[in-house]
Amino acid sequence: MLQVVISGELNYSDPMIQAQVENLTQTFENTTYISSPLYTESWLRSFVGYIHRNQEYLNVSIDTEESFIKILKEVRHNSGYSSIW
Repeated sequence: MLQVVISGELNYSDPMIQAQVENLTQTFENTTYISSPLYTESWLRSFVGYIHRNQEYLNVSIDTEESFIKILKEVRHNSGYSSIW
């Protein structure tokens, strides 16, 4: 099992940061250490995807750091979806 931790403060609500983290994740997924991207998990990929897929139903915005953290906590706490985190 390979786990990657990104240290330091990042504004995960920033689409550029999201893209950079996704690029890093994909870089690791494309190494010989990972047999298939099917077996990887990214909390950021899952969370952002969940918000985008359910935007109309949830009626939330994760465009600011404050709202991103607030919604992340709410979704994690109130949803069965939280099991991946």
